[in-house]
Amino acid sequence: MTCKLTMLGALLGVWVLCGASAQGADRSTALALLDGADALMQQGKHAKALEVCDRALQADPQCAEAQFKAAQCHEGMNKPAEAFKCYRKAGELAEGYNPRLVRDAQVAAEKISPGLVRLDNVDQDLVRKLLPVAKQALAAGHLETAMEAYAIVLNLQPGQKEAENGQAEAQAELRKRGDLIEAKLAEAMLAEVWYLIGSNKKADARKMAQELSGRHGQTLAGREAVQLLANDLRPPKKEDILALKKEVLAAEKRDKEVKAAVKAVAAKLDTPPAPAPPSTGKRMEEVSVEKLVASAETEAKALDKAQLIAKFKEAYDAGKAAYSKAAPGTPGNQENLAQALENFTRCEALFLKLEETKLANAELEALNQEASMLRYGCMKMTILTRY
Repeated sequence: MTCKLTMLGALLGVWVLCGASAQGADRSTALALLDGADALMQQGKHAKALEVCDRALQADPQCAEAQFKAAQCHEGMNKPAEAFKCYRKAGELAEGYNPRLVRDAQVAAEKISPGLVRLDNVDQDLVRKLLPVAKQALAAGHLETAMEAYAIVLNLQPGQKEAENGQAEAQAELRKRGDLIEAKLAEAMLAEVWYLIGSNKKADARKMAQELSGRHGQTLAGREAVQLLANDLRPPKKEDILALKKEVLAAEKRDKEVKAAVKAVAAKLDTPPAPAPPSTGKRMEEVSVEKLVASAETEAKALDKAQLIAKFKEAYDAGKAAYSKAAPGTPGNQENLAQALENFTRCEALFLKLEETKLANAELEALNQEASMLRYGCMKMTILTRY
């Protein structure tokens, strides 16, 4: 016993002289310190032993054995909550190199509280699902979505390094974008530019784009306005429409995953979701482009040749009527925008069927090109007002 305590004193002296916290991981020093912690625990000095465990973790923060010993110290001090956390951390650190310690930590944690183990497993599962979502949102530039996902991860697992780093990167990108209020104003102006382009009011669209680029040229929306002016407000190409469609679908998928994760957390914490505000009609944030595409394709497949042209023109007229009333900021514009997008999506599916059945002609081709451009405008306004 005396020999162990003497060795402990010598090791502590070395630790102080070397400044262990600044020197990086040192597994051998950490394990040697734990011998001293054992000796102190045998004497019933759990608080002193815990101090030694803390020093071992400063020498090597990834030392699972030190976390396990710290958990035993907390148990000896009648602190089950702290012990539980240390046992779970020990099991996490021991994964891949010490399966026996993983089992011992699991058993010890379950003895303290089987219920907490189940909840902690749920937390870990949510973290595993949310981290890829947050990473994808960050890479795609949807910084608010990324911040929300990373915040949930850090709430479940404080100190989670990947989430902390991702959150810091998202915050840095937000700072690069400049003032958030200015960015939102710029996005609203850009949405109006796209509405005017879709309404064939190029002079008004050009004037608005020039104002946007002059007032908010440093924002993302302002830079897009500059590019639009450089291209003389030309309609988007087919590949541009396809790319934007993919962007909207990817954004919908990310939103769905984040909302599902948030709902799961709320259910686990017995927190009811906030009630939805009353709505007089379908709004853009309630519209799923993925579902619209699936519904339109189903409709097109079910129609026979005799109905195709009439249904295509019906969808085109309904889309144009709704789009004309969807000016940003006007009453009911969200409902009208949703209806316009739905009908122009129908046009896309119906025209494909017209081509397959050899019924497409120059008139229908021209209408489809306009419908495609207007569908692009709808999706662009969706991105700007929703994501």
